[in-house]
Amino acid sequence: MQNRKNKKGFTLVELIVVIAIIGILAAVLIPTFSGAIDSANRGSVESTASSLKTAYLALTTDPDYGTDATIYGTGDSSVAIAKFTARDLDRYANGDSATGANIQLVADATGLIGFTYTGSGYYAFFNAESNALTVEALVNNEIPSLGEDYVYTDDTALILKEAYLALAADTDATISADTLEEEAGITLSGTLATTGTGTVTGFTYTTTAYKATFSN
Repeated sequence: MQNRKNKKGFTLVELIVVIAIIGILAAVLIPTFSGAIDSANRGSVESTASSLKTAYLALTTDPDYGTDATIYGTGDSSVAIAKFTARDLDRYANGDSATGANIQLVADATGLIGFTYTGSGYYAFFNAESNALTVEALVNNEIPSLGEDYVYTDDTALILKEAYLALAADTDATISADTLEEEAGITLSGTLATTGTGTVTGFTYTTTAYKATFSN
C-alpha cells in the first residue's frame, strides 16, 4: 500500500494568504477595469455626438429643412417646433435604421440651436451658436437642466402640425382630434383638441410637461 501520510494539503494560514492576495488584486484591478469601461462609454457617446454634429450642420443648411423653430407658450410650459425632427437628424447621420430615441433637439427664444444625445451614462450637448460640443455624466440617469433659456423641441407637435395641414388641404376631410391623430399615424400620450368656434382653426396638444398650440 502507498503511504498517504506524507501527502500534504493547504494549511489554513496558506489559504488565508491566498485569499488575501486575491482580495488585494481585485481591489487594484476592479477600479482599473471600471475606469476603462467608463472611459469607453464616454468615448462612444462623444463619437456618436460628433457624427450627429456633422449631420446637424449639414441638415440646417439644407433648404428643405432650415433652422426655423416656433416657440409656443411661455416660461416652463413653452415648446419649440423645428422644421425637422430628432429622427430626421438621426437618419441624416445613420441611415434608415436610426430611431432618434436618444436625441432631443434644443431651441432658444430665437429658434433651433442644437441637440442633446444620451447613452451609457453620459450625455452630449451641441450648441451650434457657440460651436461647442460638451460631454458630461448623467445625473440620476437624467440630463441636468440646460438652463432656463433653452427648451426641447417636440417631434409630436410637429407631426401633428403636418397632419393638420394635410387635412386642411383636403376639401373632403373633416378635421377633428380623432382624424388628426389618425392622419398623423401616432398614438398620443397627451390630450389633443381642435381649436376654433364653428370652423376649426388649429389644435392644442397638452402633456404634463408642456402645451403646444398651433393656429392655421
